[in-house]
Amino acid sequence: IFRRHPWLAPAYSLTRPLIVPSGLGYSERVLATLLDRGLKPATAFSMHLILFNFVRGFATSLEMEATAEADTGVTADEWMDVQKPALDALLADRDVPAFRAVLDSFEPEGYDMDLDQLFETGLSYLLAGFGRPK
Repeated sequence: IFRRHPWLAPAYSLTRPLIVPSGLGYSERVLATLLDRGLKPATAFSMHLILFNFVRGFATSLEMEATAEADTGVTADEWMDVQKPALDALLADRDVPAFRAVLDSFEPEGYDMDLDQLFETGLSYLLAGFGRPK
């Protein structure tokens, strides 16, 4: 839904939700699934909110990237290439060995910021954790 309607993710609020029929239907399906897995009602509702905000967060990133690329004509990879000298300057006198080790591991190809893959990986971690009743 968020891919078909990129404006939708930023319009939703976790703390002040829209009271609409489609939202109720979505919540019902998610809550029923979580309750069927043996979660307590309060835990199921918390997990529902966590899942919703996880999906919404990625959808917001997709919308923001599409807007930035349309406005500038610069892809995310091109933007990162331009930012490399600023990152190198920032890191020049910083003691950040973990950050450096991670960056060094991406050489020479760089990191592939694939939002779809990040979403799938994160969702699989979330769902695996939801499998245990509390």
